[in-house]
Amino acid sequence: MSKDLRFRRLPDETSDAALVHFTWNGEAMSAGADETLAAALLANGVTVFGHAATTGRARGPYCMMGSCFECRVSIDGIENQQSCMTPIRDGLVAETNTGRPVLHPQAAIDSDAAGDDH
Repeated sequence: MSKDLRFRRLPDETSDAALVHFTWNGEAMSAGADETLAAALLANGVTVFGHAATTGRARGPYCMMGSCFECRVSIDGIENQQSCMTPIRDGLVAETNTGRPVLHPQAAIDSDAAGDDH
């Protein structure tokens, strides 16, 4: 697969002072402080963010606006986070998800508290 991606940082857009450092699957990377994790990974040449639980096919960002969930990764130990909706920050640790998506118990509680007034 070609590494010639359409997602590239614009020349001279990010000064060294505006860079933050993060890791992807243990590899040190840098990004502009105003990027999302998905944009930062794409700019660093990462195209496969995970694999489909059922077919094993490679998955990566598709919509870049939080609708498709193809960009889900583990962020700071919490799986199934949308990388396109996560602002990059210094010290962030991102990894490929390790299994099927699961709903975390706290997310279910928060969802019930926010939406239903039975």
